[in-house]
Amino acid sequence: PDNIYEKGAPTFFRTLGRTYDEDLISRILAYVMTHDRLFVNSLLRKYSKETCPFDIGECDVYVYPEKSMGNGRADIFSIIKKNDTVVATITIENKIYSYEHDDQTQTYYDWVLNQQEYKNAHINAFFYLRPSFNPSSAVCKKYINISYTDISKIISQSDYIIDDFKKHISLYLGENTMELNEKQLEIIENYEQ
Repeated sequence: PDNIYEKGAPTFFRTLGRTYDEDLISRILAYVMTHDRLFVNSLLRKYSKETCPFDIGECDVYVYPEKSMGNGRADIFSIIKKNDTVVATITIENKIYSYEHDDQTQTYYDWVLNQQEYKNAHINAFFYLRPSFNPSSAVCKKYINISYTDISKIISQSDYIIDDFKKHISLYLGENTMELNEKQLEIIENYEQ
């Protein structure tokens, strides 16, 4: 049996037996985005293909996990407003073990750009988030593939929730954290079939 204490003090996700739960992990990432403006700013400036012409510190940041978008739900959708005007959006599709299905990323991209309130924003950034052991990538080429290691490096705030999340990334979702057996690799590679 798996010993949850094998790598030292367990993370909250590990203690709950939800080490790789995409929805739960997305909700903690939404918490980070709500409490860490520098993280949001760095995400846009470092990884977005578009230039960020404003300071996030002067903006209101709204974060919505499981945002309904047409025929699906984006894992995280964030609206950044300055003086009640949407200046940026961030859409994140989070995959741990799975690959994209039903062209999700294209659906979410199209939905954002078809919304009058969002299509004229300075930045509409789209990220496909995955651990380093998941080789999948977004179907929609407008998405930027980003790893948990990448986001861990730009998280700047610290509290017990965020610290535990960073520890969890380091232990379970970062680089060289997991060896997949042949059966797991076969399942990931053939997920769509």
